[in-house]
Amino acid sequence: MASREEASVIVESDLEEGRDSADALVSLHKYGVILPNWKGAHPWTHDIAALAEALKYNTIVKTLDLGYNDLWNEDIVAVAKALKINSSLEKLDLTCNGLRPGAIDALAEALKSNKSLKTLILAGNDLGPGNIAVLSEALRVNTTLTTLDLMGNLLEASDIEKLADALKVNTQLKTLNLSENRIGSRGILQLAEALKHNKTLTDLKLKDSEDSISSFEVILLADAVRANTTLTTLEISDNCFGVKDLVPLPDKLRSGASLAKLKLHEENLDELWSDDVVALTKALKISTGLTELNVEGMSIGSRGVVSVVKAATSHSSLTKLNVAGNKIEPKGIIALVNILKADTTLKFLNVAGAHDPGFNLCELSRKAITITV
Repeated sequence: MASREEASVIVESDLEEGRDSADALVSLHKYGVILPNWKGAHPWTHDIAALAEALKYNTIVKTLDLGYNDLWNEDIVAVAKALKINSSLEKLDLTCNGLRPGAIDALAEALKSNKSLKTLILAGNDLGPGNIAVLSEALRVNTTLTTLDLMGNLLEASDIEKLADALKVNTQLKTLNLSENRIGSRGILQLAEALKHNKTLTDLKLKDSEDSISSFEVILLADAVRANTTLTTLEISDNCFGVKDLVPLPDKLRSGASLAKLKLHEENLDELWSDDVVALTKALKISTGLTELNVEGMSIGSRGVVSVVKAATSHSSLTKLNVAGNKIEPKGIIALVNILKADTTLKFLNVAGAHDPGFNLCELSRKAITITV
């Protein structure tokens, strides 16, 4: 077996030249050297086989990035089998690998017995309808996975329904990314119902749903958030909310809700109407635990920004605020600064695109607020 130093040199050289590094790779990983970043490297099948074999015995490596490689089914199956034995890997990234049913089955089986993996990224694999069922079953029994990224997988309402059922009994998952999927009204309904039962999920991302999220779904989600005691981050940005879709929020988000981060940026490219801004400010006034608010690019103008910020800072909990791209004029900046000068918790402020010829924002820098302009 090559020494650690020899294996490192061989692998680095072979990766640069596109040569076979399988034997050295096994040596390298058995010595506990951090796995190379294989993102977009398009390794040969025997390289992946060697890597998978090394993973069985390695007890130091924490992260493996195999994204953007269009791996064969047998490659994924080999890695999945290694996961059944490995006891140290915490993060596996398989983004954009065109995963096929056999590979998904193998990964799901591994999740049922693996006790170390905390983050699994399967974004951009076009899993499509049906293939999520086996993963959902694995989530019912898995006790270690805390983050699952399924963004951009052509998932439909029937797939979301299976995931939602798993969420009702899963006791470990904290972050779920379902952005850029075809969730639809039925999918949102199932997720909302799951949120009422789930006691561990803290971060739910539904950005840019291909079917979009309407006012009806906003009400469903708001009801679920009100009943849920653990969800702290809800991202529903880029979903083309229509006019007055935010009006129901005040009656749904009460002070008992746990939501701390609300991301609404670029809901649509048209200006929000006054009723929307009024509804949002009312909701913010009763959302006592909010720590992060993102309303970037919502074209609410100076008056809207001032109203929203005044409401959001009324509970002295907000630490991060993004109001970029809202056409804030000088008078709006002055009003904004006056509000934030009295705030004691804000640490990050994004006002990119604002017009501040008088450099009034400089006053906030003295408060140790990090400002993006």
